[in-house]
Amino acid sequence: MIAALLPFKETTQEIEARLHPTTLDLLVAIFSGIAGAFAHTRESIAKSLPGVAIAVALVPPLCVAGIGIGWWNSDVFLGAMLLFLTNLIGITLAAALSFMVVGFAPFSRARKGLLLPIFLVGLVSVPLFFSFQKMEHIASIKQQLSGQTYMIEGQVVELRNIKVHHIEPLNLSADLLTNKMPDEEIFAQLEQQLAAELDKPARFSFAVHIVRWPLGEALTIDSH
Repeated sequence: MIAALLPFKETTQEIEARLHPTTLDLLVAIFSGIAGAFAHTRESIAKSLPGVAIAVALVPPLCVAGIGIGWWNSDVFLGAMLLFLTNLIGITLAAALSFMVVGFAPFSRARKGLLLPIFLVGLVSVPLFFSFQKMEHIASIKQQLSGQTYMIEGQVVELRNIKVHHIEPLNLSADLLTNKMPDEEIFAQLEQQLAAELDKPARFSFAVHIVRWPLGEALTIDSH
């Protein structure tokens, strides 16, 4: 309700950080569950600490999911809910297994209760795996292009802050550092070169920054 009433609908970095969970988030949730269960078995550890740690893992993505509902934004809602379910299921399964290991319940009694979380972990692992592959692909693109310097028609340009917005079709944005405002020919040649380096068609959005200091050693682009 609060999200629907607010006058702005800006996807902040805190929201964006909870929209693309991967298998790494599942591993974090599993280790959090193990740590929480271990804390409950030790009298010397405050019982509130695991609850606080788990709340930190569960409340933020659930709040972002609520923001997605308030904005009627399915991408925000589904991405945050996937992270919430990943944390919830991973913590629950890891804690249950940890309690069995320390002797809270025999396996013969607990195995029926473990079937559901094991099934759910397998279920959420599928989108998490594909999300992890997508993250690897994005990281590879950024590493390939970021910091590259080019000489086009005698003008030096450098790419910074590469952002990948879509994979299929590939859509990127970047800061373009140069000593003077590029013309359309320079933009066209640069886009052709970048698409050739990525070996696939791509759309680019550039934010031009005019700088006075010398740019790095340039890679010459043949205009022919």
